[in-house]
Amino acid sequence: MFNQNKIIIFNNRKNNCSKNYTLPMHDQKLLKQFQSSLLDDITYYPFHPLRHINKTFVRFINTSGKPLFNDFVYHLQTRELILNDLILISYKYLVRNKANIAYSYLRKNWVNVFNLSFCTNDIKFNKKALLNKIDEANKM
Repeated sequence: MFNQNKIIIFNNRKNNCSKNYTLPMHDQKLLKQFQSSLLDDITYYPFHPLRHINKTFVRFINTSGKPLFNDFVYHLQTRELILNDLILISYKYLVRNKANIAYSYLRKNWVNVFNLSFCTNDIKFNKKALLNKIDEANKM
């Protein structure tokens, strides 16, 4: 089962890397919106929690989260901080689903989500196909 101490350890790691730079308020607000949309969902997905996280994020960046996506892609200072916050939000969701996923796998998942979402940024795409591509990339 998932160990609650991972969130504490991860928070400490996050605080160490953000000593020189903090996220702009609009990014913090968008991250909170994503967190609430993910954690307020009353349906749990114990068999595919990462896929549900990815699906929620893709829906989020297609509606109100586009500026957060752009800040991750184009601003080096915020990239690591946004990634760390997304991993922390993922851990909170995984705790609720009693799922245990390694930090390295979560990080790889988020990098794949951003890479594949950026590659299809201006292309009309099927969200299910995008989620399948993310799953395939995570298996590599």
